[in-house]
Amino acid sequence: MLFVSQISAQLPAAIDVVRGSLIGVGTVAVVLVIALIVGVGLLFRRRSGSGSPAIAATHDLSRDAGAELIRADDAVEAAENEVGFAVAQFGAERTDAFARAAATARAQVAEAFRIQQQLDDAYPESDQQRREMTKRVIALATSAQRTIDAQTAAFTQLRRSEADSPARLAALRRGIATTKERIPSAAAQVQRLRQQYDPSVLASVDGSVDRANALLDDAERRADDADARISATGVNTVSTDLDAAAELVHTAQQLLTGIDTRTADLESAAATLATMVAESRTDLAEARRVRDTPPDPDTGARVLAAITEVESTIAGDTGSPDGSANPVRGIERLGAAMAMLDTALAGARNQQQRLEHARTALVGALVTARSQIEEAKSVIASGRTRVDARTRLAEAERQLMLAEAESDPVEALDAARRSATAARDADALARYALL
Repeated sequence: MLFVSQISAQLPAAIDVVRGSLIGVGTVAVVLVIALIVGVGLLFRRRSGSGSPAIAATHDLSRDAGAELIRADDAVEAAENEVGFAVAQFGAERTDAFARAAATARAQVAEAFRIQQQLDDAYPESDQQRREMTKRVIALATSAQRTIDAQTAAFTQLRRSEADSPARLAALRRGIATTKERIPSAAAQVQRLRQQYDPSVLASVDGSVDRANALLDDAERRADDADARISATGVNTVSTDLDAAAELVHTAQQLLTGIDTRTADLESAAATLATMVAESRTDLAEARRVRDTPPDPDTGARVLAAITEVESTIAGDTGSPDGSANPVRGIERLGAAMAMLDTALAGARNQQQRLEHARTALVGALVTARSQIEEAKSVIASGRTRVDARTRLAEAERQLMLAEAESDPVEALDAARRSATAARDADALARYALL
């Protein structure tokens, strides 16, 4: 604007100069020179202000979207945990709306992460597309938070009602007792896991029994304190203590359930690894035939190298250095070796054989992806992380869903491997943020 003002101020003088210098040339020439001066001024004005406001606005939108998405993800995570012990307090019927609201909000956050993943991938969008997609992320995150806030406010009000405190206390004591009954078997289960598996695959359950015991003891102390303060008239002031104790019991139950889940996952992984080893021997027999009568020298060399890799993996790399089992790592290593063999045999296999092999490999790939996702979730839950780690985790979960729904085993196998890769990226980003 300053440049245009200067041009405007100098325009009368310029006209006088032009008149003096072009006497006898004619009015048309004068008009052309004036138009040239004004046009140059307008051109410089446009150039001086182009681009930067739009770029700044897009950057601000992206920053706001990341912050909103993290807040929404945290809010949904808290709400999902809240639903668990709200059911124990008020029953499934009274918490149905809360549970449905949490599911709706989770779907909105998942969609927002999917869009964020598109913005972060290697395929650039136009500035207009980025603005629209970023606005959509903000809208979804905001909607999810509003949904959760509305239900949380309703339950906060409900919990302030003290009339049913005696009944809630009785239910709390029952919950503490039934959860404590699970402790001995859970402790024995962890001990069996330690004897059978490598410590690296037990990190998620290490210390779970001790923590659950401590939480239940704390919940029992709070229950005793509330019991002493409950009035027979029904006018009580123990809601906060009962809420806190119920949350402690719920957390203890989650820790014990986590032991069952990890046991089932490891048993499934061990069975899958055994199946993969058995089926790999069939593939090795085929590979040796191709090695002995290769269609060409290059194919023979690739098949020989792949055979060596698979045999080496089966012989010594499917377990841990100290001899204890690590089926998750074994699946990953044998899967990679079998993928190498599959590539080497690609020219010698017909399509049906490739599909059958993909079905076999898919089982192990799905186990690996699920395990990697759980590990990444554990790291992300341990501290505040950046949006990129959560975005990769959401992408890993999306790819896993695609793999589980895909009817083509080859496509499903690719999706499962993409899921594991995204989960490993999420884990690495989350750990880096905690340094």
